[in-house]
Amino acid sequence: MALNRLATFTRNMSTGRAATLGEQMTLRQLPGAWVQVEDDVISSGSNEVQDMVTIRVGWSDEQLDEVGDVHHVEVVTEEGSCCEAHSPVARLHWEGFQITAADELYHTQWANATGVVPLTLPSPTRVIEFNKTIMQNPGKELSSEEESWIVRVEVSKIALQSMQHR
Repeated sequence: MALNRLATFTRNMSTGRAATLGEQMTLRQLPGAWVQVEDDVISSGSNEVQDMVTIRVGWSDEQLDEVGDVHHVEVVTEEGSCCEAHSPVARLHWEGFQITAADELYHTQWANATGVVPLTLPSPTRVIEFNKTIMQNPGKELSSEEESWIVRVEVSKIALQSMQHR
């Protein structure tokens, strides 16, 4: 499969070793999320051929704990469209609780909180698809598990390398 060719440049940031087929990894340029290299394809534009990689992007357990319950995923960049670097691909709407006050006796006061967190990538991408299961019921289905990816995108191999080494 094409993924075997990617192992030479895909490095796991925590161990420095080559990533294995379909392994989840975190990237320094994408905090709070994980990516999984899925496939590589050859994409041709005008007169040049550029190596591209298909990756799945999901949220880590730490990010999910940080924001609370995601109740809606808003699509910002439609499937098949390209997205600039650092532009949102989607927005995740969440609700949860936050500590508003505490005293020396450990009495903690909580308040409801809501917010929106954009899902951005540090390089230009082409959105392939959003995970339909997550889109229909993010509160129940969203986790750090492999099948709980949010979006599949295509990025250049060079961009993926630079995300890892910065």
